[in-house]
Amino acid sequence: MRRTKPSALISSVGASAAPISRTIWRYGASLTAAMGARRNGLSKLYGPSRIASFYPNALRAGEASQPAPPARARRRPPSRSIAERPRVLGCGLLLSKRDRAMNRPMRRKLPPLLVLLLALSACPADPATHLEKARELSFQRQPEEALREYEEVLSLLAKKDGSKTRVLLVPALKGAADLCYLELKKLQRAVELYQTLVRRFPDVPEALDARANLADILRSAGDRRGAVAELSSIVQSFPDAPEVDRFLYSAAKDYFELGDYNQAIVEARALQRRYSESIHVADSQMLIATALSLQGDPEKAIEAYAELVDRWPDSELASRARFEQAKVLADLEREGEAVEVLVEALRTHPSPKAVQLEIARLRKRLAVRRLPEKPAQSAFWPSWRLNAGGQTKPN
Repeated sequence: MRRTKPSALISSVGASAAPISRTIWRYGASLTAAMGARRNGLSKLYGPSRIASFYPNALRAGEASQPAPPARARRRPPSRSIAERPRVLGCGLLLSKRDRAMNRPMRRKLPPLLVLLLALSACPADPATHLEKARELSFQRQPEEALREYEEVLSLLAKKDGSKTRVLLVPALKGAADLCYLELKKLQRAVELYQTLVRRFPDVPEALDARANLADILRSAGDRRGAVAELSSIVQSFPDAPEVDRFLYSAAKDYFELGDYNQAIVEARALQRRYSESIHVADSQMLIATALSLQGDPEKAIEAYAELVDRWPDSELASRARFEQAKVLADLEREGEAVEVLVEALRTHPSPKAVQLEIARLRKRLAVRRLPEKPAQSAFWPSWRLNAGGQTKPN
């Protein structure tokens, strides 16, 4: 077998690698020139002359058709260790292994200003982005994280005003307040957010729900006067809202609980006058009758109960009205009428046993009332009186 000389083998490899070397030189040299302004001086360190010492076939980039010089005439590069040999990077720069090892800490350790810029770019200070993220977290049942996003929106828009700010600030206030009230039970913070919403944007639709929730919080805390004030504001600001009749009835009940029966009657009658088709009209009539009874006007209370029975005769509320009407009649010592009313209520009352007990009590009371008065003397000892002639005879 014929052996090939090493010099001939190197020559053939160099000739076949000449186009590749020229290509590497063409792209590497162009990108190196474009990045010549780099402060680390890599372009100056690895300029064309030094690259030519490593790759002699790339000296003449335009002479791709000329064959490579003989192996004996080629200029060999100086002896270098493997660690010092250059490496072609994707960016066109030639870095040795030692240079890469020296530059590695510089790539890992970033300047503080750059770190800050990267952090700011990772967390954009965009209220719309924070608002959308808060809504997503609320949908995912993560109230704490959602509240932080809502608070971020509020802090970014705290000192801004305008239509664009209003579009973002109103849902942020409402969402944060609802989370504090319904999910996290932070009632004090919820009250602050609701009050901010109704103070800055009193006419937006979200203000209606904010005032309603605020009234519930104040009522649960024992501040019924504050709850009534919020409900009255709803009725005045949103007279055509779908559920304003419910808020007006709630205000009447709050006045009733406060003992202000006259104002409770006024609110209930306003409900009947303005919202005659409301489902709360019958309840308001029951409230009026009860308030009249507690005010000490039994005759008007009986009329109010009778009006409720006439308008809704087959309802459960009518049976309750009959039961209360019977009590008022019994207080007026009209037990016979009271028993008749209770018999009518027995058909539809939810607690017939209570009605039967009341009927039995009133009948017993009526029977006692109908007994004759106790005579002054016993029937066995009739009273004697003198006649005109002075003679005695039984009476």
